[in-house]
Amino acid sequence: MLKSLLNGAIGAALLSACAAAPTAAAPPTPAEAPQDANPALFLVEDEDTKIYLFGTIHILGEDKSWFHDQVEAAFQASDELIVEAVSPGDAELQKIVMAKAIDTDGPPLSETLSPEYHARLTAELQELGVPASGFEVMDPWFAGMNLSALTFAKLGMTAEGGVEARLQQAAADAGKPISGFETMEYQLGLFDSLPEAEQIAFLEQALDEMDQAETVAAGMVDAWRRGDLDALDKVVNDDMDDPVLRERILVGRNRDWAEKIEARMARPGTVFVAVGAGHLAGKDNVQSALAARGLSVRRME
Repeated sequence: MLKSLLNGAIGAALLSACAAAPTAAAPPTPAEAPQDANPALFLVEDEDTKIYLFGTIHILGEDKSWFHDQVEAAFQASDELIVEAVSPGDAELQKIVMAKAIDTDGPPLSETLSPEYHARLTAELQELGVPASGFEVMDPWFAGMNLSALTFAKLGMTAEGGVEARLQQAAADAGKPISGFETMEYQLGLFDSLPEAEQIAFLEQALDEMDQAETVAAGMVDAWRRGDLDALDKVVNDDMDDPVLRERILVGRNRDWAEKIEARMARPGTVFVAVGAGHLAGKDNVQSALAARGLSVRRME
């Protein structure tokens, strides 16, 4: 859960929905910004089309050291930016969250969880300085996502500091078109349509991982900055052992994006695609899905 939030299956736009939830956010603690990151960058090209494929971290602190050298050059050379999903305006975002992640008619979250996990959730929220009452109307999966996002915010890592947010701002400043492979409704629907038992397990996993947050964040950001996809696969994807969840939020989406990249190759131009680095790691990654479609992908050194 924590790992997916950083750079795996949960999109940056989806994380912005956490800020739209009816609860207060923990104030971020500034994180130290390291220097000279070199994350993984790939290129798919033919005679008139170039598509750069960049693996991102959805949540970061003040680290801007990744936007240099080949990554910056590829972005500047691109005509457009494609991300997992573009977050809508605040009003539309609130409507989507209320429809997909908030349940005011069903039993409160405190009655859905076991007494043990409810007590643990209450204690974690108290430590974060967040009222537990705001979580009572959340679907379990959304409560888990918010809990993790608040935990990382306390470490100084937010969606606003994440790679996608910075790329979208740079694209807007340069007048580049910005689009998404998916919509916010689709992303929330991936989780909202999970059976309740799996949603509860999602929240329970978030609670189980709370004491690992700082270690997980440090290790994963380090692997991302080094462009070490093998290390990322181990820490991001290896523990996603639920086949239904893995197919729904990782493997199936990788295939869908490969299909859309293949379709975009039919038109000339240069495109910068930015998706969670977890989608570029492991045997079922986007590159493999592209190769299955006959497209050659090379890593930029």
